[in-house]
Amino acid sequence: MKYIKNLVLFYLSYVFNFIIGFALIKILSTTLNQEALGRYFYITNIGALAGNVLLLGFPLTFQRYIPLYQREGKMENAYTLVHIPVLAHTLIGIILSIPILILFGYAYFSLFFSFYLINTITLYQTALVSTFKVLEYSLTVLFRGILLISSFLIVRPLINLERIGTISLLVNLLFLLILFTQFPLKLTSAKKVLNEIKDYWKYSLFNQLLAPFFVYLDSLLIPLFLPFSQLSLFQISRKLDFGTRQTLELPLQLTAPIISFKKTDELVTVEFAEKYRAFRLFYFYLTFFWFLIFQFLGKFLIILISNKNYLPAYPYLLGISFSFLITTLYATDSMLARSLGNIKLFFYKDVLWLLGFIIIFFLTAPKLGLRGVLIAFLLSSIITSLYHILNFKVLSSFEYGFESLRLVFIGIQSALYLYQNNSLPSLLILTMIIALDFNNFKKAINILVSKLREK
Repeated sequence: MKYIKNLVLFYLSYVFNFIIGFALIKILSTTLNQEALGRYFYITNIGALAGNVLLLGFPLTFQRYIPLYQREGKMENAYTLVHIPVLAHTLIGIILSIPILILFGYAYFSLFFSFYLINTITLYQTALVSTFKVLEYSLTVLFRGILLISSFLIVRPLINLERIGTISLLVNLLFLLILFTQFPLKLTSAKKVLNEIKDYWKYSLFNQLLAPFFVYLDSLLIPLFLPFSQLSLFQISRKLDFGTRQTLELPLQLTAPIISFKKTDELVTVEFAEKYRAFRLFYFYLTFFWFLIFQFLGKFLIILISNKNYLPAYPYLLGISFSFLITTLYATDSMLARSLGNIKLFFYKDVLWLLGFIIIFFLTAPKLGLRGVLIAFLLSSIITSLYHILNFKVLSSFEYGFESLRLVFIGIQSALYLYQNNSLPSLLILTMIIALDFNNFKKAINILVSKLREK
């Protein structure tokens, strides 16, 4: 029950934060031209990419070791594990930002560094989740968004890239300081902590070096073949999609520390297997819900956060969202693997996705443009799903087959809706999909009811 309360709290803060984030995109897309907006996306994505790469695997390590330290009463180790990476990350960001200030000026510097610091903030926020301080996490997400959008609304008539950078930088520095105060400076030997985490951390490090490219690689590659105006078009669909991915990462982030906290004998019971299947079903339908939102309301959402000039982004939004729906075949399994210490599989899975994406991109994008980029998303997700299922099989072959067939039907109905602009065939197929899952729904509801009765 505590898990459900925490998840609800997560989503309440994130729903409001999405509203704030999309309002920000609306302001930018209606005050900057497509070329300037493309440049904004380009430099901020570079800053976010650098900051994300230089997290050096510590968010994953936090989710594994902070719950262990908490269970064993070694909170000094946990605080050391949190503060040292944050300090190092901040100093590296300052060093990287100085050449940008000298070569490209203050506007690019402030945009780069402010988006770099978002990842520094992520370190503290991940630590809050790992210590089960969900309320504190949610409040920092909520109020940072409120302050950011309020500041942009005040200066909207005079907005430009330099003012955008200044506001973002000041807000992020303020919340970095606030989060710093949430963790006491009761430290122990950094060397001792590093020795304890190093075997797990080294694969987390490799994984973290790759993870940011999932978010920013397309924005770095698209300008190689297409103008910045096309980048801004694709980025509108990516911003909507990325907001969804952040939301869907929350139940995984919240579950990972809980599994790490458990002992091995607790994870091999029939009860855990039933709960895991219920969680997997919940995660799929949560992802499916967002896909349907984009399918039926995608054009409205694009206009809501930008303007009618960006409506050609709709097919790309639908395709990218479907590529993420494909990852439900392995997303929860991947979370389970890394929570059990199998970070190596987690790393190799990411390597495969990135290599697949890059190869397919260069084969398709030069000739097909943004359609080629979309094909790269879809095919790399399919390839990665097959790899993960073959190497970490949690369910039976029949169950994976059923889930794959379910995705095929979803793909058919979305194609019918996109190209025939007729809702009836889509709704009939969707009804059939839900009906096939009826028995699984009953099992999941029974598990939830039994937990409520225990309370």
